[in-house]
Amino acid sequence: MMMAIQLWASACSDKGCVRQNNEDSFCLNGFHLERQDMDKGGLFKCHVVPNTLFAVCDGMGGEEAGEEASLLSVKLCGEFLKTPEKWNDESSIKSFLHNGCQSVYDQARKRGNRSGATIAMTLMGKSGIRIANMGDSRIYRLHRGKMTQLSYDHTEMHKLLLQGKIRPEDIPKHPKRHMINQYWGMPLERAPFTPYVSDVIPYVPGDRYLLCSDGLTDMLADEQIEELLSAKEPVERISERLVSQAKRNGGRDNVTVIVVEVVQAAESSRAPAPDKSANGVTVEIKKLKGKRLRTKVLMALMLVAQLYTLLEIVDLLLLVK
Repeated sequence: MMMAIQLWASACSDKGCVRQNNEDSFCLNGFHLERQDMDKGGLFKCHVVPNTLFAVCDGMGGEEAGEEASLLSVKLCGEFLKTPEKWNDESSIKSFLHNGCQSVYDQARKRGNRSGATIAMTLMGKSGIRIANMGDSRIYRLHRGKMTQLSYDHTEMHKLLLQGKIRPEDIPKHPKRHMINQYWGMPLERAPFTPYVSDVIPYVPGDRYLLCSDGLTDMLADEQIEELLSAKEPVERISERLVSQAKRNGGRDNVTVIVVEVVQAAESSRAPAPDKSANGVTVEIKKLKGKRLRTKVLMALMLVAQLYTLLEIVDLLLLVK
């Protein structure tokens, strides 16, 4: 008898402390935000059963171009959600990735710009989980207290690392650290198409999966991410804390995460029934503007304190004279 599985998931997104817009997008059981709403950010959750799909896409190309690329990407993921019978076939998944890549490329050409998007996707079917990715958005699995990266970094850094030309400690300051060689929207006639698609991963109650843009992994070390992901807290609290910590560490880029927990429904008295309305998503359960406002207030107070100290120094100098 197959055990009854539920999936508790939460998405959290914020444009960060530096950027004026949010080029990330996410697909949460088919739910996504339009461009103007992604700039606002927020926290979302859902309780669903397999078959479902989760994805994080990070747009490239600057402002409007990157936003449009990532938005189209999650819309295409939403369409793929409707065909779970294809998820057990690796060739079908790669075909979807190939067609999606071409669609993003065609949109960019039509708009007269160069843009693209990374994609990190979990396909959570009835018989197990497959993950697929292109670019540097990542997928992690927390299994029995240990976090491992499941996705493949399609970056020049990872290639140089495998070739032994650089050390891990060289990556943070390397000039090519953000160069990627696989992404949706790349010209397929001029570049090799090598997406990563995993084998089927069995469901294990208690496992957690994290999908994230590089706005998280650039700001937090894996050890910090593992600590936050391991917390005995609801997935929506964990996703919020991950984004908040990335902002506290500088928030130099947009940051988007999805946290998914595997729950054995029959053994869990706290497991709610799956919500089938609005893609099962509780929309905008908490906005993160307050944190940005508190950061600005703290910065203003620091400036006032520095100004007060400066005035005291001037007074002392005048007394000395």
